[in-house]
Amino acid sequence: MVMLLGLGTRAVAVRPGTVALSLARPVAAAAVAAAAGRLATDLLPGPVTGLAAGCLVVPLTFLLTGLTLRAPEAVHLLALIRQRFPHGR
Repeated sequence: MVMLLGLGTRAVAVRPGTVALSLARPVAAAAVAAAAGRLATDLLPGPVTGLAAGCLVVPLTFLLTGLTLRAPEAVHLLALIRQRFPHGR
C-alpha cells in the first residue's frame, strides 16, 4: 500500500481504497486462521497433537473465513481443491 501511495500520479490510476479492501480480506482471513490455530494447539496436549490440529484447523478456518469475507483467493483455493480432488472419478 505504501508503494502505491508513493507512486502518486506517475503511474496507472489505482484506487487505493479498492486495493486496500482486496488486501484486507485475505489478511483478515489469515489472522482469524492463525488465532484459531493457536487456540487449537493450546487446547491439546503435546506438540504432535497440536501440530496435527494446526494442520487441519488453520487451512479450514482460512477457507471458511475467506469465503465468508468473499475473498477471491478463498474461491480460487476452493476451485483448486475441487480440481485436485474430483468427486466420482
